Amino acid sequence: MQTTLKMMIRGLSVKAGKHTIPPEYFITVGRIPSYQMKDITMRLAGLAPLGFVKQGEYVFESAYLRADSDPMTSIWLLLFYDRVMFFATVVSPEAAERPELVLD
Repeated sequence: MQTTLKMMIRGLSVKAGKHTIPPEYFITVGRIPSYQMKDITMRLAGLAPLGFVKQGEYVFESAYLRADSDPMTSIWLLLFYDRVMFFATVVSPEAAERPELVLD
C-alpha cells in the first residue's frame, strides 16, 4: 500500500504543479483516522492556500501544500470515497537529516 501511495504522490506532483519529485527525496505516508480528518484538513488549510486535484465525484480528492523554499517539499492529503484519508510528506535528503529545515 505504501509503495502505491508513494507512486500516486509522484504522479500527482507532476499533474498538480508540473514538478517531478527527484528520486532522492523521501516520501512518508500514513493513514489518518476518520475522526481526525476534518480537524487535520482545517489545520492544513489554515497554514496557507491549498492546491487540489480531483478525480470523479467523491472517488478521489487530494489537497497539497508546498514549501516556499522548495516546491518539491510538500504535504499531501489523499481522500478516497470521502471516507478514507492518507497523508504524505515529501522532503529533501537535507531536510530529512535536519527536520528544522522543513519548518523554516
